[in-house]
Amino acid sequence: MLSSQKIFLREHTIFTSKLGHFFFINSGSKLPLNPLYISSFHVGLFSKSLSTEASTRRSTLDYGPKASKLPTLTYLLAVVPVITFLLGTWQVQRLRWKVGLIEDAQERLSKPPIKLPKNLNPKVIDELFYRRVQTTGKFHHDQEILLGPRPRNNKPGYIVITPLEQENGVTVLVKRGWISEDKTDPATRSNHETDDIVKVEGLVKKGDKKTWFTPVNKPEKKQWIWTDLKAMGKHTGAQPVLIEESLGTSPYLINKLIDEGVPVGKIPQVDYTNTHLEYAITWYSLSFATTLMFIMLVKKPRSGHVRRQAMRG
Repeated sequence: MLSSQKIFLREHTIFTSKLGHFFFINSGSKLPLNPLYISSFHVGLFSKSLSTEASTRRSTLDYGPKASKLPTLTYLLAVVPVITFLLGTWQVQRLRWKVGLIEDAQERLSKPPIKLPKNLNPKVIDELFYRRVQTTGKFHHDQEILLGPRPRNNKPGYIVITPLEQENGVTVLVKRGWISEDKTDPATRSNHETDDIVKVEGLVKKGDKKTWFTPVNKPEKKQWIWTDLKAMGKHTGAQPVLIEESLGTSPYLINKLIDEGVPVGKIPQVDYTNTHLEYAITWYSLSFATTLMFIMLVKKPRSGHVRRQAMRG
């Protein structure tokens, strides 16, 4: 602002000098025209010039609001690539953790079955996850839990969980397998619901993790939606230990077992899900895309700057 005023005053002094010389020549006087005689003209011209300059500046500043929004958008696009890159890196770390977890579970699964120890404290249980174990005992069919509904091949059904009182006196929970909805009444099943001593082989598994969207179990109504081992153990008098019974017959006989109402167990396998690679690719892609947007935004000239360049041209 100060430099433009200096330029204006310099040009105005030259103009005033020429104007005085013009009046001096045309008046025929031999004396220069006194600047005081043109003071009113000087003031008018100066005011008009200032008005023109202010008008020009206002027209240029019309782009001010848009220019003021640019830094906010620029800062935002500068932060987003960093955040998405960090999220992608975090998913890579989670991927390594999950791969190690799966490999550890597969290694445990490959080992021969062991006898379920009598001491079932939490530390021992943690070391037994995905280990094949064997035990013997008697089922308490009158305390069985129907978990579900759980569909199988688009057919409604439930998972049967039955307390097993072992010969050593410790009761555990056995996830026996799936039955169809029309076999939930024990009277509709074949004579496999025996009170004799049975041998059970399966994997030591964890219960489900409750989230904000997990429905509430209602034990008093025999409605169990998710595997809450503590609540199930309290309800049946068993330890909060779950054995997922393995399929004890050929997979080709599954349909026969379903028709007879025999719970169908699972083939032993690691069922951890691993989607961290997809998440990592997604976050890194977003980081790359927003980085390009940021570069394009920074290189793009502002509209006010373009207008000033056009006016100067």
